[in-house]
Amino acid sequence: MAIIVKDLSFGYGEKTILHHLDFYVPPGKFTALLGRNGSGKSTLLRLIAGFVKPESGLIEVCGVDVTSLSIAERAKRIGFLSQVH
Repeated sequence: MAIIVKDLSFGYGEKTILHHLDFYVPPGKFTALLGRNGSGKSTLLRLIAGFVKPESGLIEVCGVDVTSLSIAERAKRIGFLSQVH
């Protein structure tokens, strides 16, 4: 499952958390997401899972824009385990 993120931006209110982010995760590879507390790691994962919508940019999982998927379609493609119950 490839993940492609292009020109992704997101913020809460006036505070921008992610600004023009680009990256590619090839299928079948392990990828680590590292950063200090409050740097946007969990927000990025929530965006990829489709729980929140980006302000701008594109997120593709398996060649499909995540924002175009219904909840049922996302559940078939993406597994997500939150750090908070």
